[in-house]
Amino acid sequence: MEAQGRPEVAPEALMRAERRRLDALTGLRALAAGWVVLVHYRERLVEGIPGAEHLEPLMRFGYLGVDVFFVLSGFILAYTYSATFDGGVTGTTYRRFLKLRLARIYPVHLLTLHAQVALVLAAGLIGIGYEAPGVLFTFRTYVENLALVHVWFTHEPSWNIPAWSISAEWFAYLLFPFGAVWLASYKRRWISFAGAAGCFAILLAAFTTWFSHTELPGPGALTRIACEFAAGCFLYRIYRDFPWPRIGHIALPAAILIVASPWLTGSDYRYHEAIMWSPLFGLLILGLAYNRGPVAALLRLPWTVFWGEASYSLYMTHELLLQVFNKLVPASPLSGPGPAGILACTLLLAAALGVAAATYLLIERPARAWLRRASLPRRGVAPGSGEPVG
Repeated sequence: MEAQGRPEVAPEALMRAERRRLDALTGLRALAAGWVVLVHYRERLVEGIPGAEHLEPLMRFGYLGVDVFFVLSGFILAYTYSATFDGGVTGTTYRRFLKLRLARIYPVHLLTLHAQVALVLAAGLIGIGYEAPGVLFTFRTYVENLALVHVWFTHEPSWNIPAWSISAEWFAYLLFPFGAVWLASYKRRWISFAGAAGCFAILLAAFTTWFSHTELPGPGALTRIACEFAAGCFLYRIYRDFPWPRIGHIALPAAILIVASPWLTGSDYRYHEAIMWSPLFGLLILGLAYNRGPVAALLRLPWTVFWGEASYSLYMTHELLLQVFNKLVPASPLSGPGPAGILACTLLLAAALGVAAATYLLIERPARAWLRRASLPRRGVAPGSGEPVG
């Protein structure tokens, strides 16, 4: 709906916002994506690398890497677009915003979705069983994946499994501009603290009641994105309204507690017990935004920033690669710790990074730049925006 009496935001204003970046938070994306990779690869890693079983609890908590992304996404979108929607939402600004978000997520989603379709069809044609217990390879879920709504209707995984979180992100993108207007209407700075705390409290309450039966993160996906994305928006307001660099020092203790959380929670955990640590992700992100301390320094390194920028490609391709790898390099006879197991794990990780880098450099970045030029035809947009999605 067009707002009456409000000036349109010029396309270049959106583009200037897209160019801003927070490198420590871009680097955090690399760690979050790597954590998700570890949870999916952990059986091969624990089986093939001597001593890896000691890190198995940390790898098993890798599901929480998606929660890092959800909070981070709310923070960065508020940082990038709040000024765009301060005066309200118009049809033009809303459409431009959604086009820019689709440019960010859709090319790689489309690629990996059809790569998964090709794998399933090829396996059927040559008579190879394609075991994926609980994964829905149906035409209906294919259409839902195309429309990015598949996680809205069921928590069962379908096609490229990691794409469930992209569907949840799309849900948040559709609502974000209206939430940004609502948030801008509150001028009292303490509202941001109460809002962030309240979002995490609602999340924890939901997972200790409605979703307490689950051992996996699928159920409650929209609850997770709604609470964590909103918390990230409130955290941005704290960052904006309280320019106190000393807040940056909370990043180190938050990071230490996050790494220790698997052992503090215990080995026989359920997902609703693990998610109790999610408020630490908010503290870590808020601290890193101030670019202070050793954690921020590590995450600002050029190689960390590169893998942060390529993290979406890594996140979206790693599960497909694992499926192919398990067919080509079965666990036996390369099972058990030893040279053969180490070689298999090294090949798997190197292939995951290689496929991710190629996807980012050859598909994601060029396609995103082309789609942005199509959305904002008068100016070019630098490829790396430093925005977190995953």
